[in-house]
Amino acid sequence: MAGEAGSELVAVVREHLKKAKQALSSRSNMDKILKVEAVHAVSETDSLLNKLRGMFLDLECMLSL
Repeated sequence: MAGEAGSELVAVVREHLKKAKQALSSRSNMDKILKVEAVHAVSETDSLLNKLRGMFLDLECMLSL
């Protein structure tokens, strides 16, 4: 179960990073929608990484019992 959740998180994080990279490497970088998506992607990535950190901390606590 944890493996599936971890794989799903990794896939979502990769998709968000792909959007951010596309926006940041865009030649014009003036596409407002793309910029908004990039900002959203970075925020979502940060949130997901925090969740992942929490999952690892929970697993660490469970393993140390």
